[in-house]
Amino acid sequence: TLRNELAKTKFVIIKQEDITLQIVKALEKDSLRREDIIKREMPKFMWKAVGDFAGTTSSNTYRSFATGQNIYFFYVLQK
Repeated sequence: TLRNELAKTKFVIIKQEDITLQIVKALEKDSLRREDIIKREMPKFMWKAVGDFAGTTSSNTYRSFATGQNIYFFYVLQK
């Protein structure tokens, strides 16, 4: 796990927090704006790939966080 890998370093974990829910909410709030930019600036054949990268609500990236398949952690580390 990431925590185990960090334990092997010279860093001390000061704080670890699962912020997946906040990430999902942020992706939801900003999805329409991102989709608009993608459709306006990118050729159509790239929309899906760029949407996945941008985390629009129709993307696999968004779904992976929304379903809990992926978890987004926030760490504060000290050297």
